[in-house]
Amino acid sequence: MYPRPKTSSADKEDYKYPYLLRNLEINKPNQVWGTYIAYVPIKQGYLYVTAILDLYSRYVISWGFQII
Repeated sequence: MYPRPKTSSADKEDYKYPYLLRNLEINKPNQVWGTYIAYVPIKQGYLYVTAILDLYSRYVISWGFQII
């Protein structure tokens, strides 16, 4: 595995979704939640890690992991 050139370049014909939180003022807890998903290759397969975050306080509301 290695990075290839221009893998982050967007196709000009693809629809670009707008960032819906751009002009939203986040001023209280539990107003906006976000998710984080990552995977790590391991000997048995992949380890998936997920977390649900409160974007105002940056508090981790819930998290979990699973080996697939």
